Amino acid sequence: MTYPHHDRSGREDSRLRRAIGWANFWDYPHNTPTSFTDGYNGDDMIVRELRLRGKKGDYYLASTPPAALADYVTRTHRLGDVTVSGTRDLDVKSSAYEISCELRWAAGAAPNAGFEVCRAPGGGRHVAVGAYVPAPYAYVNRRPTVNPTGGESKTPFDASSGRLPLRILVDRTSVELFIGDGRYVHSHPVFPLPGDNRIRLYAHDATATFAGLTIHEIKVP
Repeated sequence: MTYPHHDRSGREDSRLRRAIGWANFWDYPHNTPTSFTDGYNGDDMIVRELRLRGKKGDYYLASTPPAALADYVTRTHRLGDVTVSGTRDLDVKSSAYEISCELRWAAGAAPNAGFEVCRAPGGGRHVAVGAYVPAPYAYVNRRPTVNPTGGESKTPFDASSGRLPLRILVDRTSVELFIGDGRYVHSHPVFPLPGDNRIRLYAHDATATFAGLTIHEIKVP
């Protein structure tokens, strides 16, 4: 469902619409895990700002989180450029946060690189969010976490530039990936166990740099 944006005077602004996504799934509308959220049966995802973008006949709707999300940031971790070959665990622990960076790799390299979010303290359970450059596609893979059914989404991207801007939103029961300017968005309900609040970086098969890596912790009710 979409709805219009209004400026400060109350007039409708035709350049922007907003949308709210429903995060339930027809495979399990009646057996969603409720071990820790009694009566729970589905989410709304983050409000999205929709804008028409493109040129020369290639137009698309770009989706981005609302600017008002910044009002809910409680703490910011600016980690700069982090180069990884293998894995690196971060000290940040949170159940609701936003990650932003530009994933970069050298010419001729083809890493599988990204983040393990909602990661269990001892490893194992997590949601993998990243880019598989050999294909190439970006993905969210929730199979390693607790779900009624496993799931992975994939979208293509142009790997020739050697870089890919990523923006990831993690909440208590959801993970969303916004790619580039929001041309592609992945939204998944996830069900981490209490305490599954770690973050790991990974770059397999080749080195990758997480440029401008920033994590905003977000206030939740």
